[in-house]
Amino acid sequence: MIMKTLKYTFSALIAVLLCAYVVSCGEDYSSPLKGQTVSDQTFETGTNSKTVTIGTKDLSKCTVSSSANWCSATIQNSTVVITVQPNDTYEQREAIVTLTDREDGTILSFKVVQKQNDAILVDKPDYLIPEEGGEISIKVQSNVSYSVEIPSDASWLTRTTPSTRGLVNSTIVLKADKNNTGDERGTIIKLKDQETGTTTQFTVKQELTPNIELSKEEISLFEDGGEFEIKVKSNIALTSTISDDWISSNGRSNEEGFGFVEKFRVSSLPSDQSGRNATIDFSDKIEKWKISKTIKIKQIRSLAIEEEKLEMFVDDSYSLTLNNNTGQSVTWKSSNASVAKVNSYGRVTAVGKGSATITATTEDGKYSAKIGVKVKVALYISSKDVSIYIGDTYKLDYTNNTDQDLIWESSDNSVATVDGRGKVTGIGVGSTTIKVTTADGRRTDNSTVNVLKKVVYKAEAVDLGLSVLWSAYNLGATSPEEYGEYFSWGETAPKIGYSRDSYSFFDNSMNSCVDIGEDISGTKYDAAHVNVGNGWRMPTKSELLELKNNCKWEWTKYNGTNGYKIIGPNGNYIFLPAAGYMIFKTITRLGEWTEYWSSSNDHNAFAFLLVDNGHSPVVISFEKYYGYSIRPVKSK
Repeated sequence: MIMKTLKYTFSALIAVLLCAYVVSCGEDYSSPLKGQTVSDQTFETGTNSKTVTIGTKDLSKCTVSSSANWCSATIQNSTVVITVQPNDTYEQREAIVTLTDREDGTILSFKVVQKQNDAILVDKPDYLIPEEGGEISIKVQSNVSYSVEIPSDASWLTRTTPSTRGLVNSTIVLKADKNNTGDERGTIIKLKDQETGTTTQFTVKQELTPNIELSKEEISLFEDGGEFEIKVKSNIALTSTISDDWISSNGRSNEEGFGFVEKFRVSSLPSDQSGRNATIDFSDKIEKWKISKTIKIKQIRSLAIEEEKLEMFVDDSYSLTLNNNTGQSVTWKSSNASVAKVNSYGRVTAVGKGSATITATTEDGKYSAKIGVKVKVALYISSKDVSIYIGDTYKLDYTNNTDQDLIWESSDNSVATVDGRGKVTGIGVGSTTIKVTTADGRRTDNSTVNVLKKVVYKAEAVDLGLSVLWSAYNLGATSPEEYGEYFSWGETAPKIGYSRDSYSFFDNSMNSCVDIGEDISGTKYDAAHVNVGNGWRMPTKSELLELKNNCKWEWTKYNGTNGYKIIGPNGNYIFLPAAGYMIFKTITRLGEWTEYWSSSNDHNAFAFLLVDNGHSPVVISFEKYYGYSIRPVKSK
């Protein structure tokens, strides 16, 4: 018990001694922060450092901190180094730097201030003012006093309200006059800091919408010409361009802004012209806007037919459009009434193929107007009367001036059929009508086709002592006294009727014969060559003359048939029966005249043949569509 009491007494004594030592030591230490003061530290907006001296004692037992992360501080001996980051804001900012003595807890604090970033801000860099002018508002943010500077060459722009001071929203109102310059315009506005001279700038542009207005868009003048004027309104500079030299500018007088009145002169219309057209273009002079307006100029005659030309089909009618500015009535006339006729109202009726001129003339004869009329056949079969043999085919010649498909038909398919291209096939003996019609049914034409039983052709050579051998009988005959068949010149088959319409080589639309050669002997147009072959052909004109001049001719009767016995230089002879000729469907002069084709052409519608009427033979020319006999010849 006594020992335990002694132990506690000793421990208490040791504790008292330690406390006394500590108190003794604390009374000897003095904090370097005691009695120190530091004024506010001010920094500019950028990165910066500053050293702050705090007494003379070492601060190593102290700590330092900053209330803001943009401000940092470090202790170096008896100083504190303050570093600040750039202030990108438009407000001043502050931080508190605190030093604490770790030994006795003494605290020293001071303020760090960083200035704001001075600025003048506008809401956008460019502003656009309409052409007619007006006000624009520029939103400004600033924390300095500023002035508005408008260039001296932008007198069209004025400021109407002052700016405000401080970091607040403010508005600058600018007013622009109407843009009458003829082009877009713009300027640069500067906002200047009145203390530092720093500027912020923006662009103001005034637009221009180019416009051109013409007092007229179309002008008509009569043949005598004259002057006219055009009033032009525009907000840009213009130039005028004339398309033809019969119009010329006669001066320009200026109007308000870029407007003007320009006069033009028109020359007289040449006598060989019914009218003419031109244009005048008013366009951007500086070629910036790519804008233009055009006026149409028409010079016409006091009396004019609106149509320039007229093409018609036979039997069609058309009413001409007459522009009559004379105040007089007119008389209509056709130069060829067989082609086209015209009534008192200018209605033209196509009569026949060809050309004509229709003329309208005023009562006093001073003015007249003309138009050419060309008349064509809409649908026409040239082969009007065709003869073919059973089993043979024949392609009809036709003209289709319409834009229609054609429909072909035969009135009797037991005689002949026809395909969609006009090719006829002989089926049985007889006659049929081949009809062609346009798909719309408006146009039609027809042709007669005669189908014959096919003849067996042959020839027997007789040498008369001449340059060629002559056949003993006519083409289509089998004995000397038989008349044989009749042929139109150039056709290779006989037919029922002989006329211009039935002649394969007569074109009614042209009113002339088709040229098939100067001499058809031995060609596809030679009936003897085609039907007999083996070198047999039609005699030429010179060979007929040789037969006429070098042989003896005796009028006689052979086996009951009248004709000529022709005796050659060597004493041999042939008999030419007086077969006459065929016109339409009739044999004429049968038993009286001998008439035989040569292969020689005379001119368009005629060919040479040998003729004798019982008195003396002659070689003459006659129309090709007649049906005459052929006596074949053959070279030796």
